[in-house]
Amino acid sequence: MRFVFFIRHPDMRAADAGYFLDSYSYTLQFMRKVELSGNRELNYPELSQLLNAALFNMQQARVTEIYGKLLADMEAILYLLKLVKKYVDANLFTPVKVVRKLNQTYSTALLFGQYVTGGFDSL
Repeated sequence: MRFVFFIRHPDMRAADAGYFLDSYSYTLQFMRKVELSGNRELNYPELSQLLNAALFNMQQARVTEIYGKLLADMEAILYLLKLVKKYVDANLFTPVKVVRKLNQTYSTALLFGQYVTGGFDSL
C-alpha cells in the first residue's frame, strides 16, 4: 500500500512529506514508550533522543505559502515538540493535555495534506 500524503503538488517535494511522516513516527514512538511505561520509571534520555529526531525531521520539512493551514500546523507542532522536550529534558512527565494537543495537531495536518492531495489529483 502506497502512503500518499501531500507530495503531488509541485510546491512540496516528496522529501518534505517524508520528513513530516518521520517526525510523526518518532513522536508516536515517544508516546508509545510513555504509554507502555505504566508505573515504571521513564527512560528520559531515550525519550529525549526520540524527540530530537522528531524535531530534526520537522525542521527539515518545508511548506510554501500555498499550504497556509499546513504551515500553521507545522509551526504549532514545532512549538509543542519543543515544549514536550523541555519537560523530558528536566526528567518531568509531560502533561497529558500537551501530548494530546501534539498528537491532534499532527493528525489534523496529516488529514489536511491528504485532502489537498485528493484535490490536486482530481485536476
